[in-house]
Amino acid sequence: MHIHIHNSRTPDSLFHRIGRDSFVDWAIILGIAFVISLVLISVGILAYMGVERELSAGTAAFPPPASRSFDAVTMDMVLGAFDERAAMNASTIRSYRGPGDPSL
Repeated sequence: MHIHIHNSRTPDSLFHRIGRDSFVDWAIILGIAFVISLVLISVGILAYMGVERELSAGTAAFPPPASRSFDAVTMDMVLGAFDERAAMNASTIRSYRGPGDPSL
């Protein structure tokens, strides 16, 4: 009794040459990189078009700068906190009694 096993994959098939033929390997790498770059470029273009459509329709998440109100009281509080911090830093520098910096 003779059993004949038929191998459907020929030695010259693409799958047989992967990993054995550097030209096939580079062609697959470049092909996959090209497809991925096309997908990323398409997603970027779609995102850009969506943002432009929202901006032109006026449905942006942030109101335009002209419609924002200016809160002078909060601004004065923030500036006062920064002035206090600057004064503390200046007094710390003036009152330092340690060894001097030789580079000065």
